[in-house]
Amino acid sequence: MAEKKETFRELGSSGLKVRNGRIEEEFLPELRGAKGRKALKKMASVDPTTGAILYAIRQVIKSAVWRAETDGTSSLDKEAVDFLQSNMDDMSLSWKQFISDVCSHLVYGWSYFEVVWKKRKGRNSKPQSQYDDGLIGIRKLAIRGQDTLDRWDFDENGGLQGMYQARPLGQKSIFIPIEKALLFNTDSQKGNPEGRSILASAFSSYYYLSKLKPIEAIGIERDLAGLPMMKVPIAVITDSDKSTIYQTCKDLVSNVRRDEQEGILLPYDKNNPEAYTFELLSSGGQRQIDTNEVINRYKIEIAQTVSYDFIFLGHGTIGSYALARAKSDAAELAVLAQLDAIEGVINSHLIPRLFSVNPKFAGLKEYPRLGYSIAKVPTLSELALVITALAKANVNIAGSQETVDQVLSEAGLPKLISGGGSDAGDGQPGEVD
Repeated sequence: MAEKKETFRELGSSGLKVRNGRIEEEFLPELRGAKGRKALKKMASVDPTTGAILYAIRQVIKSAVWRAETDGTSSLDKEAVDFLQSNMDDMSLSWKQFISDVCSHLVYGWSYFEVVWKKRKGRNSKPQSQYDDGLIGIRKLAIRGQDTLDRWDFDENGGLQGMYQARPLGQKSIFIPIEKALLFNTDSQKGNPEGRSILASAFSSYYYLSKLKPIEAIGIERDLAGLPMMKVPIAVITDSDKSTIYQTCKDLVSNVRRDEQEGILLPYDKNNPEAYTFELLSSGGQRQIDTNEVINRYKIEIAQTVSYDFIFLGHGTIGSYALARAKSDAAELAVLAQLDAIEGVINSHLIPRLFSVNPKFAGLKEYPRLGYSIAKVPTLSELALVITALAKANVNIAGSQETVDQVLSEAGLPKLISGGGSDAGDGQPGEVD
């Protein structure tokens, strides 16, 4: 019986709002298109709270250690793992730089990379390689900047086909197909390649904060310097022939500043010494609104959107270690989720392409993969709980000097040394060094 065409035919689409290759899913108009990317870049660059959070997340992600691994046991599996690991150390742009560039998706919601290959023909070839095995390796994973995006290309069902990258001086855009690229994003609702910036939900708080800070600075300056006031003869204001003098007096009041160049020049008439007077009026009493409290509230709102509000604990009248620990654990889970997403793209799209262009590995039953690990420093209480749990499970920790040394190192204590002689390698803990 012949299968119907509809069996394999895709009928619907994701419903992604796209016009001329430009996505219009973002609710806030300020964050759409090139204008939105510029606004997010400014937020990440000039706002101290946002910059501190992004720096912290980026450093955690960059600290991850990546290693090639496989479940296979054949010689070909082991050779494939070594080949994959060697590619990480043989790129013109380092793996650390690649991961750092990937982190730009935190700001923009997405990052796009072109995969560039090379033939590994040794150090005297162009491009150079540390290996001379003739295999096809990764030359570089080159980011294609978010600010160079012209438009996206989709098929009739909403599937992403690639990115058109704008070129300077009116040159025709370059099409980079998805088959030759890696796309990382923070989220992908409706298959949206642009994801959503982790800063998007905090943009309104940042907007009002950016407006409030200059007002506060002006208010502080006026409170410290005083409100400028100048008395001039009525004729200066009413007589059109004296409009130049009037404008000069206005400029004087508007531009007065307390700085290293301060000074005021006033005309003097001995017959009418009070014709021109200048003074600074001080404002008494307290303000009805505490701007510091409002500004701090906006800062905390920005941090809360990415689960990093624990950085403000201890700056006010409340906050405990337990609360800080709970919130930092939540932030850590959010970062690990981003690392999982990065790992998924690499293992699903980069590694299969790498081995498919090298016929030598055609016999692999499954491809090796890249996994990451992040060093976590446990607290002494957490360390004690682990040791207690292992002891209750009848695990002889003391039987391994390496384990004992690691536990002591985590606790900030000196390692043990073996008793010496023929028993130095028996694994029994000896005296404290």
